[in-house]
Amino acid sequence: MLDALVLPHNIGLAHAMRSQVLCKELQRRNCSVKLAYGGPYAFMVDPNLRFDGISNDYDVADYAESLRRVNSGQVQFPFGDKNRLERIVETEIGIITELKPKVVIGDTRLSLLISAQATSTPYVSVTNSNMTPYYKIIPLRHAARAQKTVEMYNEVLAEFGSKKQRKNFYEILVGNLNLIVDLSEFMPIKRLPNTARFVGPM
Repeated sequence: MLDALVLPHNIGLAHAMRSQVLCKELQRRNCSVKLAYGGPYAFMVDPNLRFDGISNDYDVADYAESLRRVNSGQVQFPFGDKNRLERIVETEIGIITELKPKVVIGDTRLSLLISAQATSTPYVSVTNSNMTPYYKIIPLRHAARAQKTVEMYNEVLAEFGSKKQRKNFYEILVGNLNLIVDLSEFMPIKRLPNTARFVGPM
């Protein structure tokens, strides 16, 4: 049995490298750990850490288009369509079932909440302040527009057996334990619940 399986968001160098730093620290503490990543920076990940298996992951073009539309006041599902999210979740469930980690750690990985709940695996979320419900300056207009995204996400949550629905986009990245990797001076946050820790940049 693996102590921890780390799955970063596959778009962007920071998520992959931050996850690798976390894996190295866990190894230093005598934890067995694997980093499941197949994104464009896979060649930079320690081959002794990396586990291949994430195929048909988030599409960069779809994700970039969703961000562009949000900035212009529209909403587009960041996975392109619900079917892609379902396929990603199925892949993650397969990896979790194979490696049997005691805990999964996701770095801003939008799908991992569903996979963790479907496999009854404790989920640690690592992300930035502005991607959590604890951020002090959540633009209400963006939150309202993103509700359509949450509705589609909740459909997939239900398909994989979850009875608890997410109320807004920011709850998608809330796990059993939440590590916020930011500077409080740069990204101010509200008072945190017991399930969240402000750990600073990683």
